Amino acid sequence: MKRFYVRMNLTFEGGEVVQRFMDVLSFVKDYLVIVTIVDIILIGLPIPAFARRAEKESYLIEGDNFSEEQGKCECAGFSSAYVYRHLGLDAKGMDTYQKMPCKGPKGYVYCKGIVKLARRNGFRAMLRTGNLNALKNTVAKGNPVIVMLRTRKGARGLHYVPVVGYDKEFIYITDSVKSNRNVVSPHFNRKIPVTEFKKLWNISMLKQPFFFNLFFEISGGQE
Repeated sequence: MKRFYVRMNLTFEGGEVVQRFMDVLSFVKDYLVIVTIVDIILIGLPIPAFARRAEKESYLIEGDNFSEEQGKCECAGFSSAYVYRHLGLDAKGMDTYQKMPCKGPKGYVYCKGIVKLARRNGFRAMLRTGNLNALKNTVAKGNPVIVMLRTRKGARGLHYVPVVGYDKEFIYITDSVKSNRNVVSPHFNRKIPVTEFKKLWNISMLKQPFFFNLFFEISGGQE
């Protein structure tokens, strides 16, 4: 009888553990669904772009352009203005930022804002998610590509910057934050080792678990 009671007790406790585990799984599933819906509303739905290889080993966008210095959280406007100038539209960073829709409570611009304003200005714009080779191939089309990076490894802060080139060792960007600049060149002001860039580019976090390796393909010139 005692053995029977022990077995029954163990079975009961085991059942409780299983039920608790199932409850946790249910909570995680519900959380991921809700967070993903909110992310799609705020950020947009990225279109996947993956490539098995980079079509060119290295590439650098050269042209008559310049990098401005932002203040606090206007990187969406400054990076967009850089792309606009490359595509033939006279634009300044702060003016572009002030026109940006989809701002958060602290002035941060959600991804949708970059896409919407680019389209209002007559450009073709698309939010994408993909791998490094896809990003390289997009840059090699000849237009700067805006990416969203962490401000530093492990940080929660995010920062928009235009990628203007790459090679086997580095990704080359024009950064509107002066303290981030680490090189003097006519066409870029910051270079990031590829291994470090991959870590900064992975912006997945608890509040946006499925959003990472985001980049904006803006092209077409003014229509």
